[in-house]
Amino acid sequence: MKKGTYHYKVDLKGLTAVAYGDMAEGMPECSGSTMAELEKAMYDACKEASESPAEFTYDCSRVTKTTGLFTACIGTAL
Repeated sequence: MKKGTYHYKVDLKGLTAVAYGDMAEGMPECSGSTMAELEKAMYDACKEASESPAEFTYDCSRVTKTTGLFTACIGTAL
């Protein structure tokens, strides 16, 4: 398992997200037709990249009117 904190910068208007930060290398861009679909895509991407066998916590918060931040803590505390 690759423990760490995974981040996505979320475009709330276009419902797309781009990974960034220390764990971003090799992470796919994500998209969805609804926010729930986008969150699931980001969750699934983090689960695959971390090789986590267990569920994990995440937070997706609005930062500005058009931008959000998705943070998944895998093997760490949120």
